[in-house]
Amino acid sequence: MPQRLIEIPAFSLCQTEVTQGQYEAVMGERPSTCDFGCGDELPVHNVSWRGAVDYLNKLTALESEALAALGEAPLTACYGVNGEEMTWTAGCTGYRLPTEAEWEYAARAGTTTSWSFGEDPDVAGEYAWYFGNARGTVHTVGGKNANPWGLYDLHGNVREWVWDAYDSYKSDKVVNSEGDHRALRGGAFYNTPRFLRAAYRFRVMSVDQDRNAGFRCARGPGPQR
Repeated sequence: MPQRLIEIPAFSLCQTEVTQGQYEAVMGERPSTCDFGCGDELPVHNVSWRGAVDYLNKLTALESEALAALGEAPLTACYGVNGEEMTWTAGCTGYRLPTEAEWEYAARAGTTTSWSFGEDPDVAGEYAWYFGNARGTVHTVGGKNANPWGLYDLHGNVREWVWDAYDSYKSDKVVNSEGDHRALRGGAFYNTPRFLRAAYRFRVMSVDQDRNAGFRCARGPGPQR
């Protein structure tokens, strides 16, 4: 609090969270623990923020190779890596994490209510895998109703990494890139509805493999500092 109005450049966001099958196809490994569910169509979880960034850079590189083979222009990576330091490449065309502001914009889908489906937590089971219906596991992506913009699982299933560091919002910035703790949004399969609210924020160290954390891909012009 208080809410503040900001302007976000146009961007694209995948309809679903990255699956375990997709992650393995790109990275050659599957970090998810079967304690919470294993399967190609289940969301990848137990992945660190750095693991998500590495996936997105590699996915960009693989698609660039395919484009070059067709004689088309390659994509440009969104993240520069120098040891433990990560930098955002302005004007990139490849895959990336959404910013925290982009994530909330997409999750709200034009609504102003606590959840994109309204103010009644009893409706959560129609839109989200959460404590009340998930039975302690993740579930196939896209298995519940989409939000008003056709995006799935922004409430529940797995918490989603965003680019931003976890901090108090800065009035003069859309993006916060400094800090060891990174923000996660959306809540997970074991959370109660209050933690699935569009505004709720979690934080985890960027190098930690969070057993409840996954992510989804974004593309677009990138953030404005």
